[in-house]
Amino acid sequence: MDYYYNPTKRNAFNPDAMKISSYHKQLGDKINFVTKQDDIHRPYDLYYIIKEKTTTPNPPSIFFLDKNVR
Repeated sequence: MDYYYNPTKRNAFNPDAMKISSYHKQLGDKINFVTKQDDIHRPYDLYYIIKEKTTTPNPPSIFFLDKNVR
């Protein structure tokens, strides 16, 4: 979420997200990062939401009840 809401997209990379991405790439999974609004509602099997800054808005409420969201 921090990268998505960062207006410049600079220095907003999250090491935890990169490690999770690397792990899934090694398993042969397809990885998509949310960079624009259309990406939020892209079909998914598993969705990781990572937010470190308290000032970053929360994700859409539909994700809170989804069992495939971590």
